[in-house]
Amino acid sequence: KDNGSRMFFKDAKLLNRPMRLTARQVPNAQLLQVINVHSIVKGKLHEVYYWCDICTIKRHEAGICDCCGAAMEFREELCKGE
Repeated sequence: KDNGSRMFFKDAKLLNRPMRLTARQVPNAQLLQVINVHSIVKGKLHEVYYWCDICTIKRHEAGICDCCGAAMEFREELCKGE
């Protein structure tokens, strides 16, 4: 449960759906570090993140904004070039 994978533990809507993870194996450990997460919607890659409209802050896990305390909104946007 690191920063890259925490979103899957905090938001059930990301489970049981097609995703593409970019990751690296941590040297000398049996750990996989998630670097980037994309959902696949109708065969196209989408960036998934959480957004605060008030502070214009992007995060990669559900929760409240670190700045103002408002709820972060889930967003899923088509990746450029798709």
